[in-house]
Amino acid sequence: MNRTSQASKVPRVPLSSSALRSGAHTPPRLLSWERPGLAVLLFIGFGLRLAFLEHKSLWLDEAVTLSKALAPPSVIITAHDETHPPLYYLFMHFWVMLGQSEALLRLPSVIFGTLAPPFLYGLSREWIGRGGALLATALLALAPLHIWYSQEARMYSLVPLLALIAAFNAVRALRGQGRGYWVAAVLAALAAIYTDYSAVVGLWLGNLAFLALASYAPELRSQLRAWGWAHGALLLGYLPWLPLLWQQAGGFIPAQLDVYTTVLSRLLHIEVTPEHWQIALLVGVAFGLFLLGLAWRHGAGAIAWLVRQRWVGGVFIVAWGLSLIAMPIPRGYFLKRESLIALPFLLIGVAWAMGRMRTPYILAAGALALSLVTSLYTILAVPKEQWREATAWVRAQQAPGDVIALQPDYEHYVFSYYYQGRFRWIGLPSTATELDASLFGPEVKRLWLVQFTPPNDAAADELASQMDRDYPLLLSREWFRVRVRLYAIR
Repeated sequence: MNRTSQASKVPRVPLSSSALRSGAHTPPRLLSWERPGLAVLLFIGFGLRLAFLEHKSLWLDEAVTLSKALAPPSVIITAHDETHPPLYYLFMHFWVMLGQSEALLRLPSVIFGTLAPPFLYGLSREWIGRGGALLATALLALAPLHIWYSQEARMYSLVPLLALIAAFNAVRALRGQGRGYWVAAVLAALAAIYTDYSAVVGLWLGNLAFLALASYAPELRSQLRAWGWAHGALLLGYLPWLPLLWQQAGGFIPAQLDVYTTVLSRLLHIEVTPEHWQIALLVGVAFGLFLLGLAWRHGAGAIAWLVRQRWVGGVFIVAWGLSLIAMPIPRGYFLKRESLIALPFLLIGVAWAMGRMRTPYILAAGALALSLVTSLYTILAVPKEQWREATAWVRAQQAPGDVIALQPDYEHYVFSYYYQGRFRWIGLPSTATELDASLFGPEVKRLWLVQFTPPNDAAADELASQMDRDYPLLLSREWFRVRVRLYAIR
């Protein structure tokens, strides 16, 4: 039996819009109330992202951004000690010519985050209606997770923006509105995967959704050839980076694979060492392609079943609620930033689900109020590593001849940023539990031990205890995840 006859036996459940229907009419123009509404949301979103931009200290990754940006472009592109593609660092290389203050380093992320809600509105208004799109856009403008990473000098707020631009243009391209939309979609997707590897997962999820929809809606199959050409162009554009990716990743497991390798270890008892991550990656790619095949083969039945289930909307709302609960908790940032690319699309589902409920306006008002309160609390009260305060205190108390021991050694990026001068220091690995201060020359009388102290860091605590036993403690002070001790070693 062929696929067409199989699909014809699947019960049809009308979709809420014709956004992907091939040959559909041009998207309706903005109504008179939409422009001022979007302008207000844009202003509010920009204000929240700009507010208290220098209130919190830079942390390690933000200082690394500056260090990478100051390198020549050839070094940025070929760096082997980095877990991210080079596009964001190349952009920052030119941006830091304007200055290196905390606010200037973070301002591009503010801009990227502010530009995302309008694209979300343009993408979603034909799927869930103008009112639902406005709610999804407002939720993104007020989203504490999105605001947090829009105030950080990293690439994370750029990735959802590029994903939205790619999706916005891909929807129009799939409706047969012109090749220019395909070009724009491919360029945006290519920029996204040259910015952060999490965009590859986002691209895979988008293809999973498309193949399932194409299986459900036969009119989309007329665009399969164009879809294939677009992915060919995307692969062609990414080919120059693949050899560099292979070299860059040699000797360590990229951060984006940590969750994947943890699943292999705990569920399947397969230990993935840094030397074998390529094999694990290839297995993951093969599994991803297998799931794409399932989406194409059985997507029609799955979608027909899902759109009839009332609990689907509840899943969107619960997932959104969990993101609100998790954001004020200063832990789990890896999972938070890796899920950021999915947040705008999740909010489309949240707005759609609330629109189906009995009291949508009350629910929408409550959701917006909850988002705003959580965002304000996150901006004002959720701390980052307080390196600015710790470094200023060390410099104020330091005497000539003092040596500073930094643990881990890579924290010198952020310590040096705030110290703003020369200092004598040694780096200690994060696993170090002992330090013999007698190794220093007789001219060294005092030793500063400056430690990054994440939760449950036994090595840092053990090293501090050893120093307390062996040398007189002169000064001690702690900030959020930073501990400073001064010892007399002569």
